[in-house]
Amino acid sequence: MTERKASTRPARWQSTEAVEAKSGSLDADTPSGAHGRKAQSSRPEAMARVVEVLSLAILCPAAVLLGIWLGGGLGGFAGWSTAGSVVGATIGGVAAFYELVRRARGGR
Repeated sequence: MTERKASTRPARWQSTEAVEAKSGSLDADTPSGAHGRKAQSSRPEAMARVVEVLSLAILCPAAVLLGIWLGGGLGGFAGWSTAGSVVGATIGGVAAFYELVRRARGGR
């Protein structure tokens, strides 16, 4: 029988077991936190924060637009559609700002 030659493949093609056998561990070569448990455990909190920011980014303009639409509609019945839109936009803006402050203080 013939003996097998040592692998001549580049290091990036070798299996992880071969790399671990040479270096001892994959985590020993990575910077602290790059693949550690702390980075994985903070990911759900980071995603929750991103979702919260995106929800506020949608909620605030929606509150103002809803105020304009409802204020214009209600003001149209009274013959003051422009004034109703301005009042509705103001109420929508105040509601959006209130929601921002409430969430910044930790309210859900």
